Amino acid sequence: MVRAKHFLFMDSVYELRKLSELFFDDYPSELFPELERKRDRPYLVFVLLIRGKKFALPLRSNINHPYCYRFHSPKFGKEMRPGIDFSKAIVIENELYLGGYATIRKEEMQEIARYAGSIIERFSKYLDGYVSFCKTSIKKGQRIERKYLYTTLRYFEASLLSL
Repeated sequence: MVRAKHFLFMDSVYELRKLSELFFDDYPSELFPELERKRDRPYLVFVLLIRGKKFALPLRSNINHPYCYRFHSPKFGKEMRPGIDFSKAIVIENELYLGGYATIRKEEMQEIARYAGSIIERFSKYLDGYVSFCKTSIKKGQRIERKYLYTTLRYFEASLLSL
């Protein structure tokens, strides 16, 4: 296991952290059902800055959709599909929402360091698509696209429209 701190990739600083209890107090699951919470496990997130906004993307042990970065390690087998979930990203509007640094497997840490640029680029495209959808399609009354149907970004829409 490796404890993560700050990392620099090109002009982006990223880090691996836990979400604090304050975040979950301010965003209770009854009002924000798409925010996943497991009381017996910490909520580990890949934190990055995009165009002046801080985002936290959760590390999940089993992701069943393509809107993510999946870890490639053969250790996980075919049953588990761990990775970083773009659809469950949140905007960090209060630094107190971030808890301590995350501890993850060495192989995952190495893979994140190796593919940070790709992860950031792919999430940026997902985010841009969502913002574009909000600015155009929702106003026209179009149905929400499947890839945004369960996204947590909707809880931060007002903040995202300024991107």
